[in-house]
Amino acid sequence: MLVGALAACNKPVARIFIAGDVHLGGDVGDRLEPLRPLLVKRVGFVNLEGPVRASAPPGDGLRLHNDPATPRALFDVGIGVVSVANNHGLDAGPGGFDATVAALRNAHLKPVGGPGSTVTTSHRPAVGWVAHGLPGDATATFAAAIKRSRASATFVVASIHVTGPPSYLPSEPTQQAVNSALKAGADVVAVHGQHTIGKITRHGRQVVAWGLGNVAFTCDCTHEKEALGLAIDLRADAPPKVEIVPLRAGLGGEKARLSDDAAGVLKLLSSLGTRLGQRTGRGAMLAVCGGEG
Repeated sequence: MLVGALAACNKPVARIFIAGDVHLGGDVGDRLEPLRPLLVKRVGFVNLEGPVRASAPPGDGLRLHNDPATPRALFDVGIGVVSVANNHGLDAGPGGFDATVAALRNAHLKPVGGPGSTVTTSHRPAVGWVAHGLPGDATATFAAAIKRSRASATFVVASIHVTGPPSYLPSEPTQQAVNSALKAGADVVAVHGQHTIGKITRHGRQVVAWGLGNVAFTCDCTHEKEALGLAIDLRADAPPKVEIVPLRAGLGGEKARLSDDAAGVLKLLSSLGTRLGQRTGRGAMLAVCGGEG
């Protein structure tokens, strides 16, 4: 019996932390520093809105940018993988996109996004990362990328970037994309881009974050301060352990930090359909049973 217990304890675990959208503009500072304790011994993942460059790209419409110090700031707090699959990824054109990918890699980050792009990181066990934007990338293309990653990774995390007005409820295209990702074998599916939080659900051993909100956003194009981080332990022999951590987004020049109304955020999540388990010092566990089938 003791031998069996020790073997179970030695099963490899992939520890990740998933959060929402980041746009730092020209004001990097220490706006992400409060997240550092949440990312200890975890691979962090966020969606970066806009290219990495010293100033906003010229042109019509809203164009974002992130100061060249941004990649290092992400790395320093524990981010390891960054999605660049979003509606602002090409604000500086294809050349700006390529320069952003290079800047992230130079800071020891793994960018993911673009046509059929997948990244595998954190070995023993390996985690495959897939990021696609909707509606630009067909759902079938997204599912195919997940299946390719599934072939070489123990676990797969898939990010879907959507656009549209802020809403706590997912649109029909978002639901279709999430269902496709689940059928393709993603262990975790995260919805980025709508800047609002959404319910967290289980589907057997799979987990969906229907909205994570903002981490830090300088552009005044969003005013959503409610945000979530998910600390997830992935095991091959058991359902994932998920801690839901309410955050307060760093808008304008503010720092991202733990929410000062975690109870209120958890109550909102419960009303949206999240089945919460025991409370923790910074949030709550996702109930092991239940969710949407």
